Amino acid sequence: SQGALKAGGLRTDVILHRIVRTCCSDNNKECVDRQGHRIFQVLMAQIDERIVPVTAYSTAVALYLDRKLARNSLEKMSLVIDVRGGQGWRNIPVRQLVPFVRDLIKLLQKMFPERLAQAVVFPVPSPLFWLWGIVEKIIDPNTAKKICLFPGRSETAAPAPTSKLLKCFDEIVISILERERLAAFCPA
Repeated sequence: SQGALKAGGLRTDVILHRIVRTCCSDNNKECVDRQGHRIFQVLMAQIDERIVPVTAYSTAVALYLDRKLARNSLEKMSLVIDVRGGQGWRNIPVRQLVPFVRDLIKLLQKMFPERLAQAVVFPVPSPLFWLWGIVEKIIDPNTAKKICLFPGRSETAAPAPTSKLLKCFDEIVISILERERLAAFCPA
């Protein structure tokens, strides 16, 4: 996060929430999607725009991925972007995170061309599907095809849309993603 703050010319004496992580099974093996691509989980509700602009978080995610993916490799990744709220998180409305998503997509296209296998975004409130219609038109068509939006409620207690996620991930991976999300909650 310090690199993202420096790149944005922002104060570097602040600590950002860890919104991106790799998830591992109990035997410390990194989780992969159904095609074998490594999964990176992004918990957007942890973003706090009162600390830094939301675009600083997209830079932090891109820098994290840059450190995790070998530059001399063509490894593809699977992003899991969970927009549900969390205990002790900022939980800003999803519509206010559109600049984060837009900036992250631009950075991924620039820094990791053709390395995105899929980006799964859930649960997206139904009214926000129209926003996707706008964003979809301004990004690369090949990238747009790789983004899957699953509807649902985004409050903290909302369940993951497991039946839809099973198209992309094994059941054990879905439970690990949920475990990691709950472990990131801050004490009340």
